[in-house]
Amino acid sequence: GVMTVMPATRLDEWLGLTPAVPQALLLAHMGLYASLWVYVSLVPALLRNRSELVFYLLGVLGLSLPGLAIFSLWPTQVPAYLADWSGHPALAFMKGVDAGGNACPSLHVAFALYSAVWLARVLHEVMAPRGVRVFNWLWALAIVYSTLSTRQHVLLDVLAGALLGWAVAWLQQLARPWWARHLGTSLGGARWQRWWLGSGA
Repeated sequence: GVMTVMPATRLDEWLGLTPAVPQALLLAHMGLYASLWVYVSLVPALLRNRSELVFYLLGVLGLSLPGLAIFSLWPTQVPAYLADWSGHPALAFMKGVDAGGNACPSLHVAFALYSAVWLARVLHEVMAPRGVRVFNWLWALAIVYSTLSTRQHVLLDVLAGALLGWAVAWLQQLARPWWARHLGTSLGGARWQRWWLGSGA
């Protein structure tokens, strides 16, 4: 499809960093943005069994497939006029790797919020301290903020990504009783384990 430039709002202009900021501050925001890849790895590392992992990965597909379909049918990019990063090679490199055409919805935001919901449940189940559970949400929100501050996305991309992430997480909560009932108690029963291991019992 024809590339669509997503419109920027005043909030985008206010929250976004400019090329005039110190290099250290820019690198800090880039670090927040890149920390998504660490953040999304926490949930599968903490899940108790294969059944939960498969259920989680189904949600990942539920995020990825619609997003990729939208990017293919309706490619979007952020406005180029927002900032000239030629004087900041690190951010210019990141923007080159994160190529245009996949601005809206922001899958960065979708995965951050989807992971936050799952991680909140896991931390609740293991009775993690309140500070750890609060930090989970603060980390997710910091990643969302970094998509705006680094100007990788505009507000409309973020809202669309948040809607996608919350929708998939909500649908999974609705499907959880069915999944548990048909594939084993607490998503880890004998019936599911027999199928997974291929015993045929």
